[in-house]
Amino acid sequence: MRITLTLLALTLSSPLALAQGGAPAAAPPQGDEGGPPMDAPMDLPPGFEKVEPLSKGWKADETSADAMAKGTAALESLVKGYTTPAAIEDKVSLTMKVPGGDQKQDLTIAFGPNGAARIVATGVTLTRLGDDLYFEPADVTGKYMKVTKAGTLSDAITEAFGSSMLPLPEVQLRGGKASDAAAAVGAMFVANPKVAGFRAGTAGAADVVLMKGDGGGEIEVSVDPKTARLANVTYSAVPPGAPEGLRIPIMLAVQSASFDKDLPVPIVFDAKGRKAVDSPRSEEHTSELQSPYVISYAVFCLKKK
Repeated sequence: MRITLTLLALTLSSPLALAQGGAPAAAPPQGDEGGPPMDAPMDLPPGFEKVEPLSKGWKADETSADAMAKGTAALESLVKGYTTPAAIEDKVSLTMKVPGGDQKQDLTIAFGPNGAARIVATGVTLTRLGDDLYFEPADVTGKYMKVTKAGTLSDAITEAFGSSMLPLPEVQLRGGKASDAAAAVGAMFVANPKVAGFRAGTAGAADVVLMKGDGGGEIEVSVDPKTARLANVTYSAVPPGAPEGLRIPIMLAVQSASFDKDLPVPIVFDAKGRKAVDSPRSEEHTSELQSPYVISYAVFCLKKK
């Protein structure tokens, strides 16, 4: 069974899942019995408004070949910006705009010397020390998951959960193999991301890189020119099979700090007498994963062990 790890507060389990509070939307009637023809445009689900693509506000000179070259250079600067300092801590505020109210989650990702890393989200902590990755759900007592995997942080997360596609570009920029900066930044948001434009910041504001991927998804990546690290990421998500105009805006606001020697709170792990297990899976729960909340699934399995 392949587990895809995601820290997004809400995901779509079907193209129109959000239309009915997470349940798959019923298919509209089709054919000759009064329903719309099969090729008729789909209506937006109740509560949704049409959202224009991010690229609509970009000018021709901002999407020229010269602009795209500048955008590629800006993304490549992120690799140096995240790998040069001895230690880095990014505080990330993730917001997904959906009907009924924004879905929000705060995350912190930190990197120390010698490959140490720590990711903290609501109720979950991931710690990387040496070749070991520790997974600690806050509401699980007496147990934690430990996976040993040589390589990068990204390699260890993939070994533990089947994927490293967290909505955190830092995982690849510092904790992965960022030979392709565009993929390192955009692959967790869209398939086959490509630089499509560049907008220089003024008066000290961040530069913005426009990226596009397969399926219509778009990203605006704001790069602080002083630190060469992330300032903001705005993602315009297009769920598969969604009607025209349905886009889910997802925004990551980043506060990044670097340190010359180590983090103010160094990365450590204390087992505190708890039992280590090597997988979130339970012998009593081996069916295919149905819930989109994979972190919750891993917590469930640790409780069952």
